Amino acid sequence: MRKLALLLAIAMLIAAVAAAEGAPTRRETVRIEGVEEEIETVYFESSRGYSIWIDPNYLALQDAVQGDDVDHFAAQGDLEMGMEIYFAGGLDESLQKIADDVMDLLLDNYGQVEELDASGVFPNFAALGFFSPHDGICVEYYLVEVAGSAFHIVMTYPEEAAEGFAARVRAMLSSFEMIEVESVG
Repeated sequence: MRKLALLLAIAMLIAAVAAAEGAPTRRETVRIEGVEEEIETVYFESSRGYSIWIDPNYLALQDAVQGDDVDHFAAQGDLEMGMEIYFAGGLDESLQKIADDVMDLLLDNYGQVEELDASGVFPNFAALGFFSPHDGICVEYYLVEVAGSAFHIVMTYPEEAAEGFAARVRAMLSSFEMIEVESVG
């Protein structure tokens, strides 16, 4: 457990250093728990073909695992909170068919699933969202269709973090954009 906490601290330091070493930053206003708050975000560009503005006070990119097609972001100081972004590649079937499979998976794993309106989180893309609470932990699962490909985005957090952490991550996700890369995946 101490090793994991140390790794999280190192990841947060790396994010801070990246911001200090010229990664683009911007100040923006977000509404959290009914209050407007000014935050500074850091631009993150993934080799998986997307970019996003991340608040390094709440999320930090974790080291990649060999062969892993996922960008893992962990919350500062709390291992129950985080986000993962998967590039799923080209769509061989409709987004709705994939969504049905995701709903079945969430239902099997967590016992219940609700649909979420993803249009406010991903205003520039076709997206579907799902919510599954289980034993005090919430899972938000988004499917985002971009130029014939799909991204799977999973956010986890304890119930008490729904209005704080989850709202912050949704604000970050609203900056999700496609970028050109030589090789995605």
